[in-house]
Amino acid sequence: MTTGDESVTAIITYYRNADFFDEALASVLAQTRPADEILVVDDASPAADALRQDALPSGVRLIRLPVNSGPGAARQRASAEARGSLLAYLDADDLWAPTKLERQVAAMHAIPECPASHTGTVMFHDDGRERSFLVKPARLSGAESALGGHALPSCLMVRASALAAVGGWSLDRSIIEDWDLELRLTSEVGPYCFVAEPLMRFRRFAHGNLSSQHARNIRRLITTIHHHRRRIDGFHGRGAWRGVMRREIREHGEAMGGVMGRLVALAATLGGVGSPRLPQRA
Repeated sequence: MTTGDESVTAIITYYRNADFFDEALASVLAQTRPADEILVVDDASPAADALRQDALPSGVRLIRLPVNSGPGAARQRASAEARGSLLAYLDADDLWAPTKLERQVAAMHAIPECPASHTGTVMFHDDGRERSFLVKPARLSGAESALGGHALPSCLMVRASALAAVGGWSLDRSIIEDWDLELRLTSEVGPYCFVAEPLMRFRRFAHGNLSSQHARNIRRLITTIHHHRRRIDGFHGRGAWRGVMRREIREHGEAMGGVMGRLVALAATLGGVGSPRLPQRA
């Protein structure tokens, strides 16, 4: 399924990330295993924040979407134009460690049946606090993915052939696009392999990134779980999707904090009283 001469396309998605973009691009250019192609997708940023091709380094190609379409659509547009057989994604407010591509390409070669790989992450704050996430299943199965998402887009490398086999990234903005893709790939193609090293740095500042918008994300996860309810039940039994939804809402409520977050978490907990137990997530 893979050969040693595969090429890698790095895809950076950008929307009004001018404060962070240069650092993100520098982390791609600093790779010990250089990307064979670098595509930057500007998701119709306003003129004041828009990227310009003439301001980018030589060899970096800009794709500008005419209408803001969301990260899934932006990644899919670049994926469709990419020449590489391995596609690696980076949100413009995140960073790659220098050996990220090198270690992932090696993992993909070592386990050729994996349609994708993902890496450990470090969540960092503007006050210097950091938290690492390095304990995940070595082989991420469809059954495990059905209980909750594991692979953030910026730590993901996927085979272009596998992405095409499942129809690409979702264009639906009401879907959590990274979890949706993970569910489809792990259940229809094969398990993700995990590189248990801190190779991606995830910025957790209050700068408007989608992951910090808890109320919006609760609506999106409800849509995502309902969309995949038959897939989830197929792995974990009839009605399991409701348990997954309650658990995800409770965890998002806890992450929100404050009175509203506590109310959301409490409502999700009470709604699950008497329900069958779900398997523990790895």
